[in-house]
Amino acid sequence: MISTILILVVFGLLMLIAETFLPGWVAGSIGVAVLLLAVILVLSADELGGWSTDKRLLVAGVIIVGSIVSMVVWMRFFGMHLFNRTFTLTAEIATPGSLTEATAMEGREGIAITDLRPLGHADFSGQRHEVRCLAGFADAGTRVRVTGSDPGNLIVVPIAETATNSVKKLDSGASETFDGA
Repeated sequence: MISTILILVVFGLLMLIAETFLPGWVAGSIGVAVLLLAVILVLSADELGGWSTDKRLLVAGVIIVGSIVSMVVWMRFFGMHLFNRTFTLTAEIATPGSLTEATAMEGREGIAITDLRPLGHADFSGQRHEVRCLAGFADAGTRVRVTGSDPGNLIVVPIAETATNSVKKLDSGASETFDGA
């Protein structure tokens, strides 16, 4: 019975350690349940009948406190430093930090790095920014112009789209004034 309890404690601790890498609380929940099962076995197993109540409570306390201390040590010294945060995204994308910076970007031209559907990324003189395309969609490589800003991204229009719209507006204005004579 002691070996069963020891195996349950080790398995519970391993599941709690796995929870630091696996999202979703599944591994951690299983680990806590297995540790509680080990404590229940220590307190109620008939095969440990020769043990006094004090000895059983001491072993149950050691399991609980030892598990907590083990997890604190793991999280403090190994969990974050052992893998040097290899699973953490560290890339940053420049976004306009203030209204003046966004205003300074107005009128600047750049190139769409990704497809803008309507959100994407564009390069302005070597700086990558998150952008939103007013035209809806634009392919990667399209030249864009900044027309404004939203919190967290710049508003852009494709330069070719702007010229096409200007011509369409002129054509539509001419057809409205043309009376067919």
